[in-house]
Amino acid sequence: PGYIDTDSSRFYMGEAWNALEAQVGELVPSGHIANVDEIAAPIAWLCTGGAAYVNGQVLNVDGGLSTAYGFQVGRAMSERAG
Repeated sequence: PGYIDTDSSRFYMGEAWNALEAQVGELVPSGHIANVDEIAAPIAWLCTGGAAYVNGQVLNVDGGLSTAYGFQVGRAMSERAG
């Protein structure tokens, strides 16, 4: 998953947490760091019959971080070539 707001994350980031939260808010399409329920919900769904036919897939639960990263790399390459 992407960034997750947990007590542990906040502890290890210390004073840098607020800066990270603001930066991620601008970086990811969801506009925020995930809370634990946003990570748990897709996992819970995968354990239900509703996901019985889901096989061999990668489920990115990252608020769009992986997509946004690709766009940023592409934009940076275009600007360098430009």
